[in-house]
Amino acid sequence: MAERLKGLQSYLAELMQLLATQPSLADHIDELEDFFALRDRISAIKKNSDMKMEQEAAAGDGEGGASKPMPLLEDELRRVELAVHQLWRLVTHGQTDPRDDHKVQNLLRICLNYLPRLLESACIGPFTEIDLIPDVQRALDELHEAIEKYNERALAFHIGQGHLFTGVQEGSDKDYGFYH
Repeated sequence: MAERLKGLQSYLAELMQLLATQPSLADHIDELEDFFALRDRISAIKKNSDMKMEQEAAAGDGEGGASKPMPLLEDELRRVELAVHQLWRLVTHGQTDPRDDHKVQNLLRICLNYLPRLLESACIGPFTEIDLIPDVQRALDELHEAIEKYNERALAFHIGQGHLFTGVQEGSDKDYGFYH
């Protein structure tokens, strides 16, 4: 198996060298990309990588001696920013108890799994991309605000005051779809 892997790596290295040095082959780069299905494979690899990071973050929560998390790379930060913004939007504009909303719960889990890496990305260290620190700080602020709103809404629904956010009083005719 190791011999086959080494042979494939050698073949790909030679192929890339040929593509770089032979201008006539540049016309066939799209065919090569299609042949190797790079776009599809890279998307799958990123998706698997995200799932692996979530699992590692979840597993690391229980470990006392877990290693220090790595700061986020730019593409990871963009995905985290998107998840945080979606969480904020769903919590802010939601009309139901956020604890019962599957989308909110999923996004909350993802964001909390990334929180240690976000915090690490906000600090200057040997692996930190310094240019990303302002974006990381904005993401942390938005996550803090989303969690604060989540807690306010969850508490309101818990104590029977969810109508403050929905405009529909529990037990009212509107709550059951009856209109006069």
